Amino acid sequence: MYQEPTGAWFDMPRTPLSLQFPVSGGNTYTAAHPHNSADTRWPDIQVSYAPDTAKGKAYVKVENRDFSALLILSFTEEHAGTAYVYLHEDGQTHHMRHVNFRMHQTSSVGEPIILPEIDDCDGDPQILDDGLCAIISELENTSAKSATDKLYRKRLLTLLPLIQMSGNTNLTLPETKGNTALHYACGMSHLPLVAWLLAHGADTEAVTNKGATVDACVSGKNARAIRDLLSHARTAGPPPLTPEQKAAAAGKQLEAAFSCKDLDADLPDAAAAEEAETLFRYVNTTKKHPFGVDEFSRMGRMLTWALTAKLSVQEFSDTVVTELREMRAYKQTLKAAKKQ
Repeated sequence: MYQEPTGAWFDMPRTPLSLQFPVSGGNTYTAAHPHNSADTRWPDIQVSYAPDTAKGKAYVKVENRDFSALLILSFTEEHAGTAYVYLHEDGQTHHMRHVNFRMHQTSSVGEPIILPEIDDCDGDPQILDDGLCAIISELENTSAKSATDKLYRKRLLTLLPLIQMSGNTNLTLPETKGNTALHYACGMSHLPLVAWLLAHGADTEAVTNKGATVDACVSGKNARAIRDLLSHARTAGPPPLTPEQKAAAAGKQLEAAFSCKDLDADLPDAAAAEEAETLFRYVNTTKKHPFGVDEFSRMGRMLTWALTAKLSVQEFSDTVVTELREMRAYKQTLKAAKKQ
């Protein structure tokens, strides 16, 4: 959890997830908790399934008042593919990536929900925080004052953990109907969350599927303060990037350059050297990878090697540029071979 496990994904034991939708049809149902006993009654579990055939994905949500799990299924075959698993419980978000799955239709009745089990791994979690964990914990432990607040709170407790993992404050899901976290935060008059989202690049011009703007959602006791924040964000522009954000952006740029998807618009050597210096200086100072630069990615592995070898910033920069040149030459060779 939190990052790549110590073992390979294919070594994990198979874990069934039984979806038992009503015979009458529909994509949601409520199931009794599998751990119920004569002495202990756990909250019922709600399960929902939302396909996105255009993108070859499907979303399975499993939740009750104690936890929320989301499976994002990416189909590479008609009934199989890879999945991301997000589990939010006790104020903490865990995630597993690249989990292979295969779907089987069966009429047998088993336990409604069996969640995967995996040992925690050492290492820092790859999550975007800066106070968001505290906000999520507060939302989990505060009772909603109205049915609308209850819905918004539920939506936020689904969206915010995913924002932590993706770094995308404008993330939306099919069931949110185009509403961003900023829409919900404004609707709940949650000033700290609005401030956090704006500080991390939330789009003040986002519009829902029904055309609702962020401003139209502002209400409650903090309405004036929230409108002031929105106005300031629009006039002041995006906040300056933190050192970690600059390093993350540099890592993303270099990863894209190494993919060589567009050889005609490649990253010049001078620009690559500058991005490499930005990334290395941050990692050399903090001794950690910035958010979004996975330690198992190309740049993540190069950084780990550079720190272990005690390279200087110039040596690392030169190495990145040299590797990029070799990758370009290799891709050019492949491109020329395909034309023959």
